Amino acid sequence: MKDILVIGTEPQCPRCKLLSNIIRDMNNKYGWGASIRHCAFDTDEAQIIAKNLDLRANTAKEVAILLDKPMDKEKINKLCTEVTTEANSVWAELNDCNWSQELDDEIRPYQEKAREVGILMTPILVVDGEVLWEGSVPNKETLYKLFDINQNK
Repeated sequence: MKDILVIGTEPQCPRCKLLSNIIRDMNNKYGWGASIRHCAFDTDEAQIIAKNLDLRANTAKEVAILLDKPMDKEKINKLCTEVTTEANSVWAELNDCNWSQELDDEIRPYQEKAREVGILMTPILVVDGEVLWEGSVPNKETLYKLFDINQNK
């Protein structure tokens, strides 16, 4: 049985929540029988996982501080709180949390620099103790590769 952990914020932000929703859906669809958990980035468990990579688990906000590259907080808050309709999103049916591609795109510059400043950035997907993804919601093709799923099934 797989042990799947999504490390994020508490309460969950739209990105962390959508990743959790996606993993639960995949677990049901593919019959993994996995244990799926969520924990906050500041828990001991999250920090130990990050420390094994010589990093600290944290958020894009911390990356922005370390880079001295302020985030557009007003825009990000608006993206997180306004109701969006991602009708063309592959995740539309699982998006009960107001995630949008625009939100991930706004945060991407911090994702790209996170490891440079020593951060394992949320959301973090950990499977059986191994970090498989970090910093954004992966697209469907990426998830298929990460979980070695044949897309034609």
